[in-house]
Amino acid sequence: MPQEGKNVKVKKLNLAFCLYKVTFATKNKKMTPILSFIRALLQVCGGLCLVVLFACSPQQDRKSREFIAEGMKSRKIKRVTDAQLLENVDRLGKQNVEALTEIFLAKTDATQPFVCKTENYWTGNKPFLYVTAVRLVCEAQQAVFEKEKQLLQAYFYNDANSVESTANIQKIDDTAIIYTSPVTLNGKLVGMWTVVFDKKQLVMNTEAKKAY
Repeated sequence: MPQEGKNVKVKKLNLAFCLYKVTFATKNKKMTPILSFIRALLQVCGGLCLVVLFACSPQQDRKSREFIAEGMKSRKIKRVTDAQLLENVDRLGKQNVEALTEIFLAKTDATQPFVCKTENYWTGNKPFLYVTAVRLVCEAQQAVFEKEKQLLQAYFYNDANSVESTANIQKIDDTAIIYTSPVTLNGKLVGMWTVVFDKKQLVMNTEAKKAY
């Protein structure tokens, strides 16, 4: 048995022996009400201590320490610059749009007039890291954020004026960042993808300049 386990076992036995002395040593002696109360109180407290000690083991202690260490690690302040964060969003956003486009083309009949459907294009596959929502936005009322509406209008304006549109990244608030990308079918703009990222998860999983 490991030395740590032996020490715990000895401590348990010592406490049990002390509890036995308190409980039974004065069994045949006449006790005052105060001493009876003290003995009863010690019995209750000692019993609780035994429950705690016998419930704990070196293995459980180790797991507790590992759990605390993991919690402290997750709370470390990370100095992630805007450039690092946006670079990560751009990389993940491109992966997501590639997967979404593949699913979209497989579900859409290009020979028929396009109908914007609110289907679940988000399948939860590997590329969708730190994503809280994915949607195909074809009309302003389908947008959730005001910036989405503005971006959709800009995409359609560019299309009407033969201006090429590219992906865009916007911070919504302290909790979300969106990645948008135009969606075309048969060379015609039909809408845009909106990928919503969890900002906290992004920061925690973006390689920081320095952690302290």
